[in-house]
Amino acid sequence: MVYIGFDFDQTLGDFESLFTIFPTKDSPYYEDIVEIFAQKEMSRKPFGVIDPRIVKLLPSLKILKQSGNIKAIVIYSNNSSYELISFIADVMGYIAGDRNLVDKVAHLTYPGRKSPAKTVQFLKRLISEAKGIPVNRIDTKEIYFMDDQLHPDLIHKLQDRYRKVDSYVSEATATEVSQYLSQKLMSKQKRTR
Repeated sequence: MVYIGFDFDQTLGDFESLFTIFPTKDSPYYEDIVEIFAQKEMSRKPFGVIDPRIVKLLPSLKILKQSGNIKAIVIYSNNSSYELISFIADVMGYIAGDRNLVDKVAHLTYPGRKSPAKTVQFLKRLISEAKGIPVNRIDTKEIYFMDDQLHPDLIHKLQDRYRKVDSYVSEATATEVSQYLSQKLMSKQKRTR
């Protein structure tokens, strides 16, 4: 049994094109946009906002989580937008076929977070909150984390379970994504009338 943690920006994808256009959960079209965006990322011509390697990995993560080999999946980010991280977590869940794939997300100003430095202690706290497991029962040797940046505490304590990945950069633009989503959403609304 293991716990998986992901950084957000440039690890799961390049979300710069979404900063001004992603919907919030209280939007009446939120679920439609999650579905449209996820289907585009799974298509032969994706935006490429989510790293295509991650898109391919998501169904396997679902299987491993359902079988109990993965106990929790969390996103631990220095991005300041909880809403954007939550939106992408929902898209990832849609792609995987399990909307509860990601158990917890934490942004830069997450309650109780004291600095942008990422630590194993705070990562354990997120896992604890997500799964209801006491922090002292979470074995550091069962935690894996993937990030495009170097975080000394995580590197020191996770050792070879800390995966430094190359920064992912997308060529998608906010205009391209916005126009596509608007067009597909209008088309979907016309079909449901």
